[in-house]
Amino acid sequence: MDITVKETKSKWTHTFQAIDLSKTVLEFRQLIVDTHNHSPSSSEKWNLSDLTLLSGGKFLKNDSETLADAKIKNNILIYMKASSSEGNNNNQVSATASNDSTSPNHALAGNCNNQMSSPTLSSSSPSRDHQNTSPNSTKTTASSGASASLPSNTSSNSAQVSRLEKVRQAALEMAKRANGGDSQYEQYHFVLEDQNGKKVNLPEWEREALVMGMILQKKSEEYLKKKQFENAFDCLKVADESFRKLSPQLLSIVDNYATLLIDYVWCMYKLQDPSMLFDAIQRLQLAEKILKQAHGENLERLLDLQQGRFSQRALYAKLSLLKGIICTEIGDKENAKTYLQQSQNDYNKLRIDPALVDQLVNMGFSSDEARKALRNCDGNVELALSYILEKREIARQKRVEEMERKQQRKKQLFYEKTKNGKLLELKLLDALSKVFPHVDIEVVVEALIQSNNDELISTQLLCNEQTLEDLSFQAEARIHKRAVNYNLVHKLCMIGFPLENVAFALKKAASQSSSTTLEQIAIDLLVNGKAIPRIPSSDLNSLASFIIKKSTENTILEQHQTLTSEQASTRGNNNSNTNLESQDSMFDEGEDESTNNNNNDNIFDQPYEQEETSEDDESDQEDEEPNTPLDRVFNETMEDIIDEEIVNTFTNQDDESALLADEIQALELYLSKVAQ
Repeated sequence: MDITVKETKSKWTHTFQAIDLSKTVLEFRQLIVDTHNHSPSSSEKWNLSDLTLLSGGKFLKNDSETLADAKIKNNILIYMKASSSEGNNNNQVSATASNDSTSPNHALAGNCNNQMSSPTLSSSSPSRDHQNTSPNSTKTTASSGASASLPSNTSSNSAQVSRLEKVRQAALEMAKRANGGDSQYEQYHFVLEDQNGKKVNLPEWEREALVMGMILQKKSEEYLKKKQFENAFDCLKVADESFRKLSPQLLSIVDNYATLLIDYVWCMYKLQDPSMLFDAIQRLQLAEKILKQAHGENLERLLDLQQGRFSQRALYAKLSLLKGIICTEIGDKENAKTYLQQSQNDYNKLRIDPALVDQLVNMGFSSDEARKALRNCDGNVELALSYILEKREIARQKRVEEMERKQQRKKQLFYEKTKNGKLLELKLLDALSKVFPHVDIEVVVEALIQSNNDELISTQLLCNEQTLEDLSFQAEARIHKRAVNYNLVHKLCMIGFPLENVAFALKKAASQSSSTTLEQIAIDLLVNGKAIPRIPSSDLNSLASFIIKKSTENTILEQHQTLTSEQASTRGNNNSNTNLESQDSMFDEGEDESTNNNNNDNIFDQPYEQEETSEDDESDQEDEEPNTPLDRVFNETMEDIIDEEIVNTFTNQDDESALLADEIQALELYLSKVAQ
């Protein structure tokens, strides 16, 4: 049997004629090394331990196996393990991520039964000696791991290193913005959901890693659509680091990492670097293993979750395409043809009839909605219609939930933090309010503040009469610190309620109402005698002054005060020209001076202006974003890397269209190569 071997990096090739298939793999490897080292064209010597053979998508690592048992092909690729100096450089070019337990005898993914024991990644090629990395250990070395996968720190690559590090830092800061934090504002709030729109709860470190990986993965898709493959590759390298932190249990039920691996290999193909071939093979093997775990061996789990719809057809079409490309490159045309034809069938099913799109558009749906629905429902208009309505209902529910979340968040921020600086647990507040219905809710709040959200300690405080009395005074003192609407105070006082009761009622009602119901709740508290303060408020004097001024508007008293002020001003000017004053004028001057002092005193105007500003602008301040270092990154130095475009990509209705054309072009190219 004639066998042609080829080493991709040095382009060295040789054909061995009439090879005896009873030879072992070890003997054949030794023959290759001897032939190469004695070749006059060889620039360097090979070592037997550095040489690995790849035949038909399988690494031949069982040295005792015969060539016949290994089902050796006529064309074999040689993979040379990099030397220590070369290995470091290779690690700079390609992200060090692949399966840590990949067996060398496994066929190309999809062509054999993979026996990989864990989806945890560590090494970039089968012959590189790296230690296994657990999710926890990866997590503790995340910072150093990031720099290991960046390009080499040379003058030509320094800008790329700096930019890639900014990508990682910006995505990490965004991933840390989660609901329940202590900050008042969260500009980019990511909620993890499954394919049915249900929230997924994870430990904070794992949620952070997954969100960071998804952010960068989505950004890489934007670069892919723009055909900026180097930028996409950089984003995917950093995203790969984040996904490698996840536990094997999580990776077995989500397909996000498999999608990243497939995009990673696609970038390798577009960058046309032969040294990435072996890494690409292992990544595709791992991607298919993860997909089988997440979707089921025959897609039964995916179809069950999506009610019979096959929404991942484009992903599987791309996977088959890449397997076909690799099989073509290693000379396995038989399997290449099978994979490429399978990919072609899937891409054909992804083609959407424009007439069907127009039919849905005429029903009032957007073209993006129509294309995505038809693609997910194999062109069935009725199923696509149900799909769109279902997605719209899910979106509506999300909006309602988000509105409720913001209201709860606003309520949390309204109350003071606990003694240890945490926000109040509203669920615990509701539970204790039901257990102690006779206790004022503000007192229950105070118990939670004092106990740091501890249910048992709060219960003990509320059951003890002495501590309950202390909590009551502390709660009242806390209520008095709240701002109050001066106009509402004036309005309720004009009805006939006492000033101190009105102020206390409005401050107390602020925690239980919106701006539209504040007045009604305050009136209920006043009528039912639940707004009688035991501690005087420090703002009663300014409130009283405001009410007096408000009550005298457009009255004779106000006109008299204005007139005497003008007189005092006129006489003040005349005093500079004459020293002659009568006793009456001296009396008038003193009176005018007193009046003028009162009019210039800020006790009337200042509280009114402050309160109007704080009350009217309260809702605007709720929506206003803080000027954090991350925001400066987005707004100034990172607009071309990570920006609000990331958020938009998560809700984009038709992400696939711009990518399919490039993939179909590659499919047609390799179909022609296989046909030759």
